[in-house]
Amino acid sequence: MPARATKMSTAITSGSPAITRTDPGMMADHRARHLRQSSLAALALSFAVLPSGALAQEIPDGVGVADRVRPEFQPVGGRVGSFFIYPEIEATVELDDNVFASEDDRKSDAIGTLEPSVRLQSSWSRHMVRATARYRLTRFADNSSENTDEYGVGFSGRLDTGSSADIRVRLEADRLAEERYDIASPSASESPIQYGRLLASLQARQRLGRFNAIVGASVRTLDFEDNRTRDGEPIDGDIRNVDVVSGDLTVSYGGGAAFRTFVRGAVEKRSYPFGPEDADFDPTVNFNRDSEGFRLEGGISVEIRDRLYGNVRAGYLVQNYDDPQLRDIDGFSFGADLLWNPTLLTSARLAVSRAVDLNTSVQNAGNLRTSYSLVVSHELRRNIVLTGAGTFATISPVGPGENSREYEASAGVTYLLNRRYSLAAGLIHRSRSSDDPNLRFDANRAVLTLRARF
Repeated sequence: MPARATKMSTAITSGSPAITRTDPGMMADHRARHLRQSSLAALALSFAVLPSGALAQEIPDGVGVADRVRPEFQPVGGRVGSFFIYPEIEATVELDDNVFASEDDRKSDAIGTLEPSVRLQSSWSRHMVRATARYRLTRFADNSSENTDEYGVGFSGRLDTGSSADIRVRLEADRLAEERYDIASPSASESPIQYGRLLASLQARQRLGRFNAIVGASVRTLDFEDNRTRDGEPIDGDIRNVDVVSGDLTVSYGGGAAFRTFVRGAVEKRSYPFGPEDADFDPTVNFNRDSEGFRLEGGISVEIRDRLYGNVRAGYLVQNYDDPQLRDIDGFSFGADLLWNPTLLTSARLAVSRAVDLNTSVQNAGNLRTSYSLVVSHELRRNIVLTGAGTFATISPVGPGENSREYEASAGVTYLLNRRYSLAAGLIHRSRSSDDPNLRFDANRAVLTLRARF
């Protein structure tokens, strides 16, 4: 059966002028690790039980309703010298009517997840250091082959080199599992594919008068574990491994109070250890997936206080493959990340992107993905937020394969009980249509989460 793609968990924050946003070239990589969490987050929750006079609150710049800090519901944490430590644990129960994300092998199950984590953060007036650790235990009631254990550690820091300049570093190491509905994941594997991920990134920012400049570089490594098909045939994880080196530069100019113009360029090199130099490489069925990519975009960022924040951009992208059998990609690039607050209690966020997914299939070198998403959140009360979200994506493979379309819709609510405890509930629908029957599926999930923060 054809393999079904890969989206991993890292993101490099790049400085689009008005807001900090995820680098579009990294977005596909970010989805795999947190796809389930991001759907829950998109259910986005926050509601507050304060008197109606609390509606006179100010709207924080560039922050949507679901993400706003509510001091009366924030965890206190524990002080350790000049640091604060924040332990947290989430317990989730899910009902999924298609756990294998399959059109033909549709099975439902109940899923339990327990995820403890801890964050250590400095409380200095200048500079910042943050360290995190997490463990995620997932167990299925009937399909024990789907059980997974995931864990990871992270470090990030900011060195303030002046009043208008800083240097930022980010390091992460994780052991993760591909979701069954990830288009990169081999559909015939007897259990979810697990892999290791390493990330290192460095970024420098400088403001000079009306100009801002941001330069960054990153290195990622994905290392896949071996698996087997349901028929007992081996699946070699090494042939999916990939190393990615990237760099970017953003320069922006603020000519007015509300608008800035910017230009951003990014380069990337993807290297797959499994290639023509390997004895097992068969050029009749395998491809040399090594490639170099480039993206140049310009745009406008906007910051209209209390109302509209974000950016729109357009440009050109190129992805050239070393193997002449693979189709090079070059064409129009575009994107948007806009937050609109029509009222004090309602936010709408629109995100649009076009990028070449990082793909770890041996039969395919990537997917040109164009995605559109809209998330609307409403603060019903000070400790309750309702959220509805929708996503649509078109997927065109590089090399053999059929075009696909993905859809996701979700609705949810979060209830903040106090500083320590909150409840979240939601419904999620996902589906994919394609001429390839192995890629088609639709699934529905009901989720209930209890979170405790200390």
